[in-house]
Amino acid sequence: MTPDQLRAVREPEERAKAARRREQIAIAALATLKFELIDNTRLGYEGAVARVARDAVAIADALIARLDK
Repeated sequence: MTPDQLRAVREPEERAKAARRREQIAIAALATLKFELIDNTRLGYEGAVARVARDAVAIADALIARLDK
């Protein structure tokens, strides 16, 4: 195989591996969140869920950045 062919095979595998790693970190971050009571009368249920999801993503991004150093 040529180097270009090898790269074409290896890059998708590396991206998939990185995506799985980010997913695992996001799940761990979500599991460690301290859930505070959210006034869902103001935000609504969807707003409250979106806020928790945003917090989890922010934590996961921070963890990934630290692990990638």
